[in-house]
Amino acid sequence: MTTTMTKDQLIVKREQLRENINGINREIRRIKELEKPYVAAISATNGGGETRFKTEKLARKKFEEYAKKDIYRGGASHGAFLFKYNDDGTKTLLDVQPIGQDDFYPYQFD
Repeated sequence: MTTTMTKDQLIVKREQLRENINGINREIRRIKELEKPYVAAISATNGGGETRFKTEKLARKKFEEYAKKDIYRGGASHGAFLFKYNDDGTKTLLDVQPIGQDDFYPYQFD
């Protein structure tokens, strides 16, 4: 095998390609976030879960379901929250409902 690049040059090129791929993956993730920007989530001792929706109305309905669950997938629930992904990549917290923890606040928004 013959190459016009040295090993070090190939390593640098590989890192540049990885950075490009990571950038593309970030853009794809942002597009997916904006396709369903509203998220109803629940925090529990087992980690919790989240569901994404196109509209706030549907997300709020799921948020209200989550807010009634003392136990979620076998773990004690701490609280439910509703948020939205914004066009600029930030998130806006829309609502919080403590369940088993009176001072619950989602760590993603501290």
